Amino acid sequence: MKVLTISAQPQNMAVILNQPSFSSRGDGFMRVFLLFCFALGLTTPSFSYACQGIRCVDKIERLYIHPDWVRIDMRGDERRLNCVPAEGVFVQLDRSNPGFDSFYAALLSAKAANLTVNLRIYENTNPCRFFYVMLE
Repeated sequence: MKVLTISAQPQNMAVILNQPSFSSRGDGFMRVFLLFCFALGLTTPSFSYACQGIRCVDKIERLYIHPDWVRIDMRGDERRLNCVPAEGVFVQLDRSNPGFDSFYAALLSAKAANLTVNLRIYENTNPCRFFYVMLE
């Protein structure tokens, strides 16, 4: 408990903040608690879901289906990937891709079930094309 003491005399306008000291047991508990909170913060989804470098780990916002390709818009910022997103926001799956049917089925399942997708892209592609997809 913090106690705030203010002197009422104008010539001694002093503010004193008294804090009780923690016992050795309480201090150790506080350190463990803070360490636990820090570790928990590093593993929460808000830190781990993102698009950056060679992958996006996020949920699918929308699928844009065209006769020649399917474009995927993740909730993260695809502009942070090491490729050029189609229309500034999409990773593209071409129908000519040998794994198109499997990839497309996985993407539809992930969108329908609101699953997290781990999308690995080919670097330096324009538009961004992906190498593999994992559902989490």
